[in-house]
Amino acid sequence: MAGGFLIIAENGSEIPLGGGCTIGRQAGNQIVLGDDRVSRQHALIQWQRTDAEGAGGYLLIDLGSSNGTLLNGVRISRPTVLTDGDAIDIGGHRIDFRGPSGPELTPGETVGSTVLDIRKRSLWLMVGDIIGSTRRSHELPPEEVPRVNGAWFKTCRDLVVDHGGQMNQYLGDGFLAFWEDTLEAKSTLPALLRRFAALQGQGSPDFRLVLHYGQVVLGSVPTLANLNLHGPSVNFVFRMEKLAGSLALPLLLSAEAAKALRMETEASHQATLAGFDGTHDFVVPRLPEI
Repeated sequence: MAGGFLIIAENGSEIPLGGGCTIGRQAGNQIVLGDDRVSRQHALIQWQRTDAEGAGGYLLIDLGSSNGTLLNGVRISRPTVLTDGDAIDIGGHRIDFRGPSGPELTPGETVGSTVLDIRKRSLWLMVGDIIGSTRRSHELPPEEVPRVNGAWFKTCRDLVVDHGGQMNQYLGDGFLAFWEDTLEAKSTLPALLRRFAALQGQGSPDFRLVLHYGQVVLGSVPTLANLNLHGPSVNFVFRMEKLAGSLALPLLLSAEAAKALRMETEASHQATLAGFDGTHDFVVPRLPEI
């Protein structure tokens, strides 16, 4: 991961980013701006992989703030890649982004004397994606889209983290999250799916959710929090999301995930996925009460 830092214009403070930081009015954020124009949890800056080769960059994500987050004078409505020299405006406070300052890493490269740790593990992979974001952008007032999208990202992030998962990627209108294969994950994921189903029932925005269980190649630097996820299972879960869209299903599990969680079945589907041989089984689960 290349280095990056922020400069707070008011006092010129330089803040190294590392894996990222949160910005808001509330104590507990890495950057606290004591101003009523700033929401308690206003925005997030996070490093993530941006392509299959392992290159990465920093994303700016508004967390449903009341007054919005401006990047170079334009209010953002979805996670947006930062580039060196960008100006961020949060509640009238200017923050300048500087970085990345060096070449990005790919598996097998080193950071100083630290070698990237490459290993293979079974993981739970979850993809969430907002439905009809282009249509909604025309139907809603311009200032409402970033507020709704940002609030959704924040809610999803909080639910994932509260249930032991990690956000790995923020996509244009969605996210990729993962869980280690532990007894705790198996016990908490059914309840989390029920929480997400309840959120889907509220709409605004409508979104799809898919869950897969499979082998993933992980690459990381031991001193860094972010993991690069690689392998067929990662591609599989994104293909699943496209399948759920074509079937107009708000929630879909792979047969592997449903079996590992011992979930009852509401409906079953068989389908082919681009890039994968044969047909595959998928499940709409009967969700437990919470």
